[in-house]
Amino acid sequence: MPQVIFKIPSYELVAEKVFWGIKDLKDDYKKVIYLDLPDDFVKEIINKDFSYVKNKLIEEIKKKHNIKELEKYKKEIERYWNPLNNLFFKNLKKIMGFDFEYKEYIVYITKIRRGSYTTENIVFTNPTESIRRCEYITAEELLHLHYWDIFKKTIKDVRLPWRINKKIWKISETIPEFILTDDLFKKFGWGKNLNRKYPFIEEIKKELAPIWKNKKNFKDFMIKVHKGLL
Repeated sequence: MPQVIFKIPSYELVAEKVFWGIKDLKDDYKKVIYLDLPDDFVKEIINKDFSYVKNKLIEEIKKKHNIKELEKYKKEIERYWNPLNNLFFKNLKKIMGFDFEYKEYIVYITKIRRGSYTTENIVFTNPTESIRRCEYITAEELLHLHYWDIFKKTIKDVRLPWRINKKIWKISETIPEFILTDDLFKKFGWGKNLNRKYPFIEEIKKELAPIWKNKKNFKDFMIKVHKGLL
């Protein structure tokens, strides 16, 4: 089974993620970046290259990205996750039926970048007061990585499939409600109520539930729920 490697991102790596988050979302950047920045600096980031704002951005990040503190937290999440690592991937494969693209997955821990996935074998998770909650964020982002790899194999092979249209992204965000609430994950302790805030979750879940219940397998489910969306 693949192995999860937890790491603390450098100031520069966090700065890059903040930079591109602001470039992408502009004034709505606080949806994914947990950092209060002066408005004039945000405008500067939007209009300048990374090299121009890097040092100033790193100084802002140092106020909240405490590497020594996060190293201690990393040891806690490793103690919690490592004994369950193989079970997690075994369960995903049992439900979804596909092998994994990578032998290792890198999980960066930071308070600044919202839990998220990338186009590689890398995700970001957030330290929370509850190690179990952090473990869930980690699990969800890893699931998303695997989900999009399956999407590329079964639906359409594009680099950023979540940007094809909003409905496809909404479906992807609803998938954890079916998979991570399965009894196979009971040992992880996050329960059936995943406490996710997207307002569309219940509507999409209701729409997908009959297809999930009557699917032949996960591939069959993927093909049916994406019919007519490309």
